[in-house]
Amino acid sequence: MGTIKPDTMDPLTTLEPRDLDQLLGSDPACIPGMIMRLNHAPRYHNHLDAIAITSRLLEMRACLRNSGNDRR
Repeated sequence: MGTIKPDTMDPLTTLEPRDLDQLLGSDPACIPGMIMRLNHAPRYHNHLDAIAITSRLLEMRACLRNSGNDRR
């Protein structure tokens, strides 16, 4: 597997769809802790970047809210 520069990949693509949906529906204050717990799951092997994912999720939620498609 080749090396991917962090700035060329959306950190949300590292999440399974069910985990992404759960995070999108969660209280923003709980997201970093939830990601850290997910990071310990065997499917992620401690490869999640909690800061990048949290930041991207908050951006995504703002876009959804502004478009009238808020999932929360």
